[in-house]
Amino acid sequence: MSELSNKIDQVRDILRTDDGISGAMDYTQAISWVLFLKFLDDYESSLNDEAFLENRAYNYIIDKEHRWSTWACPKDENGKLDIRNAVTSDDLTDYVNQDLFPYLKSFNDNVQDVKSVRYMVGNIFGYIRNNIANGSTLREVLNVIDTLNFQSNDEMFELSLIYETLLKNMGGSSDAGEFYTPRAVIKTMVESVNPTVGQTVYDGAVGSGGFLIQAYDHMSKGRLKH
Repeated sequence: MSELSNKIDQVRDILRTDDGISGAMDYTQAISWVLFLKFLDDYESSLNDEAFLENRAYNYIIDKEHRWSTWACPKDENGKLDIRNAVTSDDLTDYVNQDLFPYLKSFNDNVQDVKSVRYMVGNIFGYIRNNIANGSTLREVLNVIDTLNFQSNDEMFELSLIYETLLKNMGGSSDAGEFYTPRAVIKTMVESVNPTVGQTVYDGAVGSGGFLIQAYDHMSKGRLKH
């Protein structure tokens, strides 16, 4: 079992001890929103680095107060978790429930471009809630997720496989239903359709985005060949 898989299993085990988590659907949702915010922070950091190299400014989607690197896992001058400034317990859950989630939910208020990342973030957090009841549990989860590197293609690919497994487990629980398409089937269907750069890819029943990810990978490899 890989280090990444071990970390996700560790997070799942931590969440199972929380009073707000009652099954696979709950811990999958909890893992999902935490992973999403860590990914978004890494993504924006990479865009900011690109902008710096090109001598231009990057406008962050998330303001400084609400970025992962500020509230979730602030670092000290040595790059280690700044324990003195890392909130936990009731302070952490109060912040997430009363400040962070309402802030993110407001992103789709008065937005003209419904295809923007900002609108997508607002839409996501408009339909979910934080079901992690214990702030100390959430602190443990944040500390583990913070060690993941979402700027690594290999780790991103492996994470997509692990996430699909989480969805399969959720679909097998008594309180949820989920249709899972095996990756081998996805790969075969995409290769048969053979999408090319410039075409629009539509997945009308998108779940974890498996078809979209495979289509992107297929087009990227096709572009490199030329």
